[in-house]
Amino acid sequence: MTPALAENIEKAIAACAIQCLLNAGYEITVWPTDDATIRSSTDLDMILACLRTTDEDEIHAALRTDRHEPPAPAGYPEARMYSGMIRLIYGNEPWNVIADSSAHFIDLLKPADQLATAIEEVITQQEIEAQ
Repeated sequence: MTPALAENIEKAIAACAIQCLLNAGYEITVWPTDDATIRSSTDLDMILACLRTTDEDEIHAALRTDRHEPPAPAGYPEARMYSGMIRLIYGNEPWNVIADSSAHFIDLLKPADQLATAIEEVITQQEIEAQ
């Protein structure tokens, strides 16, 4: 597998996972190091552009408290509640790019897990046929 193909697979799986979080109402902060590259975003393209600046990224997901009943107190329009994280590690088998996630995200991230499994099966089958 070429490095470009591996990178595209990692991007597709990461995009699927992040879209799952966005669809559930989460805002995303990307932490590749001690400093976030993007904070509290719901813009998938901007989030994806901030990935892969290092060998791994930690994606923090937070729910805006003002999206829930009761609404956030007056004067706190930016109130957020941290909910969990996804750790992406690049450069291994690309279908294993999601190295870890908060346990309560397991069901939410099923589409990304299914995508990763399907890609792994196809590539494994291609490698077997090439032998």
